Amino acid sequence: MVKQLNNRETTHKLKILPKHFRDVVSGNKKFEVRYNDRDYHVNDILILQEWNDEKSLFTGNFIRVCVTHILDDEKYLQKGYVILSIARVLNLTRDKATVAKENERDQ
Repeated sequence: MVKQLNNRETTHKLKILPKHFRDVVSGNKKFEVRYNDRDYHVNDILILQEWNDEKSLFTGNFIRVCVTHILDDEKYLQKGYVILSIARVLNLTRDKATVAKENERDQ
């Protein structure tokens, strides 16, 4: 099942591991497999925030992408999961002050 284009736009902040983050930044990875606990829609904005799992903190790197297509088919995916096709909307950004505040808040 494909969700069609809509007028609604929501921004979701999501953690992403460094290897996958680099692949999105380089353009080699154009999708995200996610549990659909956020009711994703086409045109939603994802702020993919690089997450250091070993240190349990954000690195400060993030990228904004737009959801261009959603595959939601239990024939191919585990129940509740979706594949989000994504396209970059802004360049990679690093905001150390914001990251420091978020890391303090999350600890």
